[in-house]
Amino acid sequence: LLATGGAGSPGRMLLWCGAVVAYALFWFALAAWVNTLRRTSAWNATVLVGAWLVLVVVLPAAINIAADLLHPLPSRVEMITVQREASNEAVNSRSELLARYLEDHPEMAEGVVADDPGFGALSWAATDAVNQQVEVVTAEHDARRAEQIRLVRRYRYLSPALLAQDVIIDAAGTGDARYAHFRDQVRVFAEEWREFFVPAILADEQMTASVLPQVPTYRAVEEDPGDAARRTAAPLTVLGGLVLLVGMGAGVGLGRVRGAD
Repeated sequence: LLATGGAGSPGRMLLWCGAVVAYALFWFALAAWVNTLRRTSAWNATVLVGAWLVLVVVLPAAINIAADLLHPLPSRVEMITVQREASNEAVNSRSELLARYLEDHPEMAEGVVADDPGFGALSWAATDAVNQQVEVVTAEHDARRAEQIRLVRRYRYLSPALLAQDVIIDAAGTGDARYAHFRDQVRVFAEEWREFFVPAILADEQMTASVLPQVPTYRAVEEDPGDAARRTAAPLTVLGGLVLLVGMGAGVGLGRVRGAD
């Protein structure tokens, strides 16, 4: 996204650069602070490596593991099994499902022959039944994923690596918020697609070239360029505050070293 110049690229590029620079300055300031303690080079290296392991490896891993344990996602095998079982059951009771579907959607009953419905109508009834059962598992997956994201965002302030990662991913346009924005648009379009085709399927109509101009087309609408800036304001501010605090510590330590010399 940054390379192609889309979705408010200049602003996103500034966010990306700001996160990278702030993260680099944090480690530079921390290294300077540790070196002002006037210990041996081996001790300094051990402290910095230990800080890197804790802040970059241990804490992020612990937060992600906690999110997985507290809010485990439904198994993909379970989702596939539900879809397969629902498909088998729907195929065996398509006529009943079609009658139930028309009861729920009476506005689509026009043109459907009750005694001898077409293959398309029966197939759609089965497909709709499968989609409804799969949607239950999908909704549970989305809910638990949202809980995981909330937990990680709540504790991301413990690690500058997580703060920088959050800003960089959002600036690149590959974060959860932009994906959710895209997914919601796709779901709205899918509903428009169904509203256009399902009545014709139920009536067993033949599609001709004359209806092609009327077919709904998907047009993606990018989120507001300021949305990414608002989402990343808090982590960038905290990361900048950490740089300032560590930099002040390094400055005080450097002043003591110069005074001692």
